Amino acid sequence: MDIVGKIELISESETLLSMGNIIAIIVAVISLTGVIISTVWTNRTTKKINKDNAELQEKWNQKNIDANLIAQARIEWIQNVRKTTSELLVHYFAMLNLANIKNINQELINSQEKNELLILYFGNDTTNIIEEDLNRESLLNEESNKGKNNLLVELLLDLAKRFSQYSIDVKNDRTSKLKNAVDEARKEMYKNATMQKIGEEWIEDIDDFIPVEEPEYQEDDVQNLVRTESALKKERKKIEALQDDLILLRDAIRTYLKIEWEIAKQGK
Repeated sequence: MDIVGKIELISESETLLSMGNIIAIIVAVISLTGVIISTVWTNRTTKKINKDNAELQEKWNQKNIDANLIAQARIEWIQNVRKTTSELLVHYFAMLNLANIKNINQELINSQEKNELLILYFGNDTTNIIEEDLNRESLLNEESNKGKNNLLVELLLDLAKRFSQYSIDVKNDRTSKLKNAVDEARKEMYKNATMQKIGEEWIEDIDDFIPVEEPEYQEDDVQNLVRTESALKKERKKIEALQDDLILLRDAIRTYLKIEWEIAKQGK
């Protein structure tokens, strides 16, 4: 091989070497770029995932905090309602069992405070319930408390009004006066009665008949006795109705709080 051939061979080798280096460099650059892009993308993705996880965890933590706060508030409300209701019932039952008007009036004053507290606790019911579909028996519904607040407030207001009237009746000694009126009406009826013969009865000992008589009462006296007995019966029924409604209030509140407790356990 002459010198010219060697020079050409060297030139071709240098050209091939240069092309190989260029390709290698390009491949290396592409690989490096891919690594850089992949690393950057991975870092960005990791950061986004971490950020999303952090936000999700924060929301979850906040949700748990809110749920706990709501549950605690509901439990505290339940305890307050239970305590106030028991105190109110104590005052009302005491009024029915006391005879001294001063003590009765004191129990009435104490009951008014508890009654107002319960009305504030239950407030106004904003649920979309048709009131015509509700009645006092609805207070004992063990499935839901929807629509009960207004019924409870109405019951509390009604009891307050009737116990206030009860204290007035005791002060005026209404029941005793009605009892006396019945006794007087009965005495007056007997006094004005006339004995009427309705037949005869044979008596062996005297070997003769004796007349059989029965009293005939004046119509006005009979009607007066009926009126006074009816008034006394009505008065006693008023007291019985108060006792029945106190039991209704007790059972209604117990049912209401039982449902609220189940809701509180769910963190709602």
